[in-house]
Amino acid sequence: MSTQLAAIYSQPLVALLTEGQAPVDRIVVYPWHTEAQIRDAQSHRPLLLHGMPSPFSLNQPDPFDKAVMAQTQSLLALTDSPWLSTSFGPSVERFECNGKIIPLSETQTRSQVYLNTCRNAARLKQWLSVPLLLKNLDYHLNGAYEHVCEPSFIIAVLNTVDCGFLLDVAHARMSAHNLGLDEKQYLRSLPLYRVREVQVSAPRFQDSTMTDACEPLQEEDWEALAFVLARSKPEVVTLKVTKDKDQLHDQLQRLRNML
Repeated sequence: MSTQLAAIYSQPLVALLTEGQAPVDRIVVYPWHTEAQIRDAQSHRPLLLHGMPSPFSLNQPDPFDKAVMAQTQSLLALTDSPWLSTSFGPSVERFECNGKIIPLSETQTRSQVYLNTCRNAARLKQWLSVPLLLKNLDYHLNGAYEHVCEPSFIIAVLNTVDCGFLLDVAHARMSAHNLGLDEKQYLRSLPLYRVREVQVSAPRFQDSTMTDACEPLQEEDWEALAFVLARSKPEVVTLKVTKDKDQLHDQLQRLRNML
């Protein structure tokens, strides 16, 4: 089976689709997209659903709020997504998001995070009628990302829960840099044999740390993607670039040629 190409729903993508200039097989939508936007996306291509509605997090005592789960069920029915992907939760029980995860409580122990994550991911997997994919986070040194960005932790959770892996290449490269690790060794250490979807975009430096800028890919980003694709067999590669129509077109065309 050939690898499908996907892109995140955006107005530049819709414009390209309308013009017949977007070589994508699927469109990725999130819980924060409106029903009108999701139906618009669905009128162009089949969908992929990424993320659980806020404030769901895998590392909580009991994140299965009735309203959150009802909204998730509605989104799955609306999108007809072949799987649901959601991120590993942060290593704190309480947090807020503002570009990155901001801790509002103390960092939990590795054992606490592992037990919560495995228990809740297993419960979510059992509840779902489609496969579950877990996505890697992007490490920042603020107490909210401890343990969960370690390849050994990711492997342990995925093996225990027996679910798929959504590899965000930019997140992995950011984690390697911000942890002071070799990028290729970090990528090799991840469970590439469990990858079902790969997400790609370009991270950028902010002072001495890397951040998830979701910018168009530069040559080093293409090289990192090629490194991953040589070692994994994703069913879908998703481009996270959404801003400029011409850049989006060029990046999608290069990705299609690569795949």
